[in-house]
Amino acid sequence: LRGYLGTINVGNLYQSRDAPAQHNQLCATQYGAGAHQCTRAEAEAVNDWPRICGDGNNSHVIVNDQARWNDGYGYLYMCRSCGNGSWGNICNGQPVPCCG
Repeated sequence: LRGYLGTINVGNLYQSRDAPAQHNQLCATQYGAGAHQCTRAEAEAVNDWPRICGDGNNSHVIVNDQARWNDGYGYLYMCRSCGNGSWGNICNGQPVPCCG
């Protein structure tokens, strides 16, 4: 594991049922084979949220940690707020961090 590679902007892709797979494909396309959407554990291991959230000046990032599908809403993800460091499920549509 090389760790945090960067972010991808995904818009409302989370509303698709194959969003996690598409996120991984976008990560691999931008950062190379093996790059994938970070899990919560991987993101915690980076422990450098100002750096992660500074990519594109985003206030939240989506982390693929047992994302739950909700009909009519899409996936709910665990995500990290760069403002206060808390976790929640309110960050859908924000950039996805890529790990490798």
